[in-house]
Amino acid sequence: MKKFNVAVIIIMSMFLLNLLFFQNIFISQSQAASQKITLTFMNWANPGERERFIKFNEYFMKKNPDIQIKYITVSSDYDYKLLTMLASNSVPDVFYVGDGAIRQTIKSGKLEPLNSYFRKGKVILKKEDFDDVLFRIAEYKGKIYGIPVDCNPMVIHYNMSIISKLGLESPQKLYDAGKWTWDEFYKIAKKAREKGYYGYVLDSGWWGPIMPWFATVYKDGREPVLTDLKNKKSLLDRPEYIEVIKFLVRGIKDRSFTYAGSLPQGQTSDGMFLSGRLVFGAWGRWQVPNFKKAKFSWDVVPYPTKYGNKNAKTYIAQAVISMSSSSKHKEQAWRFIASFTNRDGQKFRLESQGNAVPAIKGIDYLVTQDKVPAHAEYYVRGRENGFPIDFYIQEAGANSTALQELEKIFVLKADPEQQMKKIAKYITQQYRKNLKGY
Repeated sequence: MKKFNVAVIIIMSMFLLNLLFFQNIFISQSQAASQKITLTFMNWANPGERERFIKFNEYFMKKNPDIQIKYITVSSDYDYKLLTMLASNSVPDVFYVGDGAIRQTIKSGKLEPLNSYFRKGKVILKKEDFDDVLFRIAEYKGKIYGIPVDCNPMVIHYNMSIISKLGLESPQKLYDAGKWTWDEFYKIAKKAREKGYYGYVLDSGWWGPIMPWFATVYKDGREPVLTDLKNKKSLLDRPEYIEVIKFLVRGIKDRSFTYAGSLPQGQTSDGMFLSGRLVFGAWGRWQVPNFKKAKFSWDVVPYPTKYGNKNAKTYIAQAVISMSSSSKHKEQAWRFIASFTNRDGQKFRLESQGNAVPAIKGIDYLVTQDKVPAHAEYYVRGRENGFPIDFYIQEAGANSTALQELEKIFVLKADPEQQMKKIAKYITQQYRKNLKGY
């Protein structure tokens, strides 16, 4: 009887211990659940990119169980929607900002300065791990308001199958020989047009389409400077920039080049290239996943230059990820930003994706490892020898009108020299009116 009582006591004791153990687990889980915070993250994305971002969010939440990510995708009019949200104090905790809107966004006063966050927190991020040029768009009066997520230096994409069919030398051979000039580019485009193809489509806008061409006029490889900020003056009426516009107009006049703004509605340069009707187009690496479907031989090469020199710089299209200054969870927001932009985060987002160049050092092999295109290293070289947007035009509120006046050259055949002088005069007036704080 005594042995029986002892056994019962032991069993009861074990039961109570187990009950206490599981109760503690339940309490811990409940506490953890109650401590989990929700971060809102917003960016733009096409369907393929969105899927990759969702996978990154899941990856991040698995490593950070105290954080729940609420992901918002904007498919159109992103800049307008972001600026509206900033004005109404309804912006997410973290969000993308494009290079064309970054200065307006900074001047809203709603972005958190990020200088003090480097080298701190649960996920360490170092500024020196990035190329300094990529911070230029997001740095204002010594403060950094965004971290580069990746980048897209602009290069020329070309249909080698058409060029071979025309019996012409490849852009790569011309480039290797120091003969990749404006004249050779024009000659190939003109010949292609004569044979029923499109030669080159100049896309609409200032930055991607025009900025790289401004760099190709210099033999010494300098960066084009469109603004004399000290004197609040636009430099777009410099003779060398007018010369660039005249070169583009020459091709448009004889239909060797086509301005995208004059194409039928719904027709795009990338669609024309993929269908095998276009010889030359200018894009960043974002087109690679699309062009992998091409049934012809294609490759990339730096922009042709006036003198055939190989050291011309190119424009780098980019975005940054920023933090709302009103976020209630800044430590967690920084943890997400650092995880998103550090080496592991960029590798996770860009591996096998092929739509951008890493903004952080050490993983450039992601761009070249599958050898598509054959000279993919030119994307990386563009980051190392590139320059960002001239943001002052947009910051002064002059971009929209300036672009409308520029299009009159390409669509309405306005005189390039007179029109560029008119644009420069207008932008200078806007600088002196709106950039008084510089």
